[in-house]
Amino acid sequence: MIEYLIAILAGSFFGIFIGLLPGMSINNLLPLFLTFTFFKPEILAAFIASVSVSQLLAGFFPSIFLGAPSSETSISVLPGHKLLLEGKGYEALKLCLMGALFSIIFSMILVVTLSSFFKDFYYATRPYVFYLIFLVSIFMILSEKEVKKILYSLLIFFLTGLIGLITLNSPLSSSNLLFPMLSGFFGP
Repeated sequence: MIEYLIAILAGSFFGIFIGLLPGMSINNLLPLFLTFTFFKPEILAAFIASVSVSQLLAGFFPSIFLGAPSSETSISVLPGHKLLLEGKGYEALKLCLMGALFSIIFSMILVVTLSSFFKDFYYATRPYVFYLIFLVSIFMILSEKEVKKILYSLLIFFLTGLIGLITLNSPLSSSNLLFPMLSGFFGP
């Protein structure tokens, strides 16, 4: 239990540090964190989650006072910087932090109250997930207006499927292989 507390505290301090650096994000350091294989996965998850939350909260400081947001705080730049120019920078920061704190509390309440529903929902829909993903993919591809864009979408669809097949059938395949690969797709 003490290991989790240490991981959360270390992650919080580290998240505050990288949150105060303009343009820095947890996505930049996630590949580094994933090399910490000497930690139990649960402890590493607690560390990464605490880095993420504290980095998001600390990121409001450079976003408002320097006008240098990260991708997570970019929506708060214009109103926050406008309030700063009116001499209300601390009020803008207080509003951002209160909104973030409220959303964290609200999210935790939703997770606790709806977790059993989503667990049952997951097991009920699990056999149909393939068909659902396939139908949504086809709909997205066919929603393109031009034939050229439809063909490009099909090419990307098949190439990403090929990457998935290669990854899952690789001799390096393990339970931890998909996460770094997919974070490379969606990282900054």
